[in-house]
Amino acid sequence: MEKIRELPAFPVPPRFEGWRRAFNPFLLGEITPDGSLRYRVRWRRVVSGCAIAALALHLSLSGVVFLAVRYQQGVATVDYLDFILPSRWPRVRTARGDHHIATAQKLVANDQALPALLLVRVGVAESPGNRDGRLLLGQLLLEAGRPELARQVLLDGIAFHHDDPDYLRPLLAFLFQNQRDAAIIALARKYLPLHPGTGERDRLYLLAAATAGYFRGNYDVAEDFLRAQPALGESRDGRLLTAKMEWERGYHDLALLLLRDLAAALPDDAEIHGALVAHLDRAERSDEVRRCALAFQIAHPGLPGPRLELLRAYQHAGERDRAAREIDAFVHDFASDASALLELADLAAETGDVPLALRLTEAARAKNFAWEPHAILAVEAQVVAHDFHGALEAARDLLRTNPDWNARFGPVLGSLQAIAHFGLGDTESANLLLTNYLNQSYLRAENLLAIAQRLVDVGAAESARQTLIRAIAADPLNQAALSRLVELDLNLNRIDELPAHLTRLLAMRQPSPDILRVAQHKLGSDLFLFSAERPAALESVRLALEKTARVNPRL
Repeated sequence: MEKIRELPAFPVPPRFEGWRRAFNPFLLGEITPDGSLRYRVRWRRVVSGCAIAALALHLSLSGVVFLAVRYQQGVATVDYLDFILPSRWPRVRTARGDHHIATAQKLVANDQALPALLLVRVGVAESPGNRDGRLLLGQLLLEAGRPELARQVLLDGIAFHHDDPDYLRPLLAFLFQNQRDAAIIALARKYLPLHPGTGERDRLYLLAAATAGYFRGNYDVAEDFLRAQPALGESRDGRLLTAKMEWERGYHDLALLLLRDLAAALPDDAEIHGALVAHLDRAERSDEVRRCALAFQIAHPGLPGPRLELLRAYQHAGERDRAAREIDAFVHDFASDASALLELADLAAETGDVPLALRLTEAARAKNFAWEPHAILAVEAQVVAHDFHGALEAARDLLRTNPDWNARFGPVLGSLQAIAHFGLGDTESANLLLTNYLNQSYLRAENLLAIAQRLVDVGAAESARQTLIRAIAADPLNQAALSRLVELDLNLNRIDELPAHLTRLLAMRQPSPDILRVAQHKLGSDLFLFSAERPAALESVRLALEKTARVNPRL
């Protein structure tokens, strides 16, 4: 048998052993002709392997993060694909922000303001287009005493919601509250089209800008915005604003004519009726005030406001018998209305009607209403009536028989006692009580303004001035308090402080021309001859008076 010839043997490529086997698919070993070993990298396999490994790692990490966000953090609006595709990552950020905002809203409902503030700030940062979250953040910042930061947060949101009336309303209201009239006009000019339409968004911008112009005395600017949409000028709000502008221009008869026409067209509108009565009262037309109040009260017997207007008209005219009958009827008709009785008690305190204030206190207790405000108003009525001994005795008796009042109402009653001590000439006790009251952390500027007026009434002008300074510290934008402070500075010849206070007043809305004329006279006298602020203050007052100067009617 023929011997089979053996085939020549080919060398087997060297391969890695052990844990190095993982490199075998990517490296090819070769024996060179000279017998040495050389490895060649298989780049296609390396690239493909790296891509597969990276994809697997990405899918795995995306799954882990998805599970954590979806089930651990509770963000139910995300899905696995949002984490896989980079183009959908912003959706994850927005969803997390919306979740934080929803959680913050629940915290606010449970009166947990601070945790809610911290969470909603993160939420708005991640979801800047969330309208409710941005509004909530602005509200919480305002409650935390950060109005400037709240304003910036709300203004930043206009880029996302400049067409949304539900966002524009609170934003514009906030800007009005903070006297940011120029910002309102700037927003209207930026976002209004060349020819505004009749939609709600355009109407909001136009009316807000016109109102801002009115507040600043720029009546021509206000009229331009009203004329930009003829339907707005003929609307209820447009006509009311036009009447107010004509009054401020000095055309009082024209303004009253416009208000009468508007009240006749809308006889059930309480705001228009109140505006008409207020302007008639300013024009000292007491008979017409009484007729208007009586007619509106007859048409709306269930509203306490018109009844109180009529009562004020009777008191102003000195018709005591009619006023007494109206009081009896009011107490009878609104015996079950706690807020109406409190409004009447406030009027009693304002006019110093002690018997009425005490009567309402007993009525509130008999009906199981909150009677504490009535009792305090009764003490205030005694102060206004200059029954200082009676006010002190009543305040002390309330604090003695109600020990828990010391924490809640002690400072308020202390302020009334201070006024009574000033009225009796006991300045040492008065200053001690007033200082204790002014050192309270949370005081309302409106209450401080009322106390300052009571202090002026008993001859304590310097203490009233310190009270007004505290009121402005509590609310720097309270123009009524600042105007009264400037008046006291003028009366007391406070040379050092007047220019600074006057400059702040001139930066506000339409300062009183009467105050400005007195200030111009005082600043021009020898009292301020050596004041460094005198020239600038005089020039500012002059410009303000020129702006408020009356012009001839354009009829």
